[in-house]
Amino acid sequence: MFDKFQDALVVLVFFYMVYRVGWGSGMTAINTFMLLCAVVALISIALKRTGYLDRMKEKKLEEERKLEEEKKEAK
Repeated sequence: MFDKFQDALVVLVFFYMVYRVGWGSGMTAINTFMLLCAVVALISIALKRTGYLDRMKEKKLEEERKLEEEKKEAK
């Protein structure tokens, strides 16, 4: 439940930052930084929701196991 609330807050912050840059105070350094942070958070949410990060972790562990087996066989 908290994940959906957290995701909604990130989306809200993203749209607020788009508003501030587009119709508010413009492209200041602070607005640019906050917009960049919101974009990174949105990308992270999308990757987590699609399961991409979990698949990459599994692939990494599988490759590490293969390397360990190859090292054992080489000895």
